[in-house]
Amino acid sequence: RDVAYLVTTGLTLLYWLTPLIYEIERIPYPYRTVWRCNPLCGILTGLRGAVMLGEWPSLLGWAGIVIPTLLVFAVGWLTFRYYERLVLDYV
Repeated sequence: RDVAYLVTTGLTLLYWLTPLIYEIERIPYPYRTVWRCNPLCGILTGLRGAVMLGEWPSLLGWAGIVIPTLLVFAVGWLTFRYYERLVLDYV
């Protein structure tokens, strides 16, 4: 039951730390590195560049999209596999 509060709080922080309306360049340099750790940051930066400016992400930009996405997928998949039997007992 407590995990729901942690997930809700984490998703709220992730939402507010995602550069959806503002550009990543508006963030001061020391904090920009922390913002780039957000898995949605690379996706939204690449999407904004493609839609607004008509330019594809660079290789570093693609790495910022693919690597966090694969890490989040792997953690979610491993967590599901670990708790799969326990969850099926309650459903």
